[in-house]
Amino acid sequence: MQNELQQQINSCEQVASEKQKALTELKLREDEIIKLKHGITRNNKMREAIQRKLQNSEDLRLDIEQKRDAFKTKAHALEKDRDLAVKMHETDKKQVDELAREREILNKNLLKVRKNFNHCVL
Repeated sequence: MQNELQQQINSCEQVASEKQKALTELKLREDEIIKLKHGITRNNKMREAIQRKLQNSEDLRLDIEQKRDAFKTKAHALEKDRDLAVKMHETDKKQVDELAREREILNKNLLKVRKNFNHCVL
């Protein structure tokens, strides 16, 4: 009986030891799970922050592209205006030159008329 009691005590101690090992292993796994959950949470927060930055960058890119397109349109319009102004300047210059020639001709004719008038009067 004493042997049986000793065997049961040994058996209980062995079961208790195995139980303690299992609890220790369970605790280690729970700690590992907690660390992994924290890591997942941290990664999710980083992912969300990166997605916000990406969205902000995309919004900024679209805004810049719209401004670029507006500047291109404005530049094109200004180039057309400049070309038109150059053409108008050339036309005006031709008209001024033509009017200057006409004035010279008229002045020469006026001098001839005065000269002829002076000859006739004298």
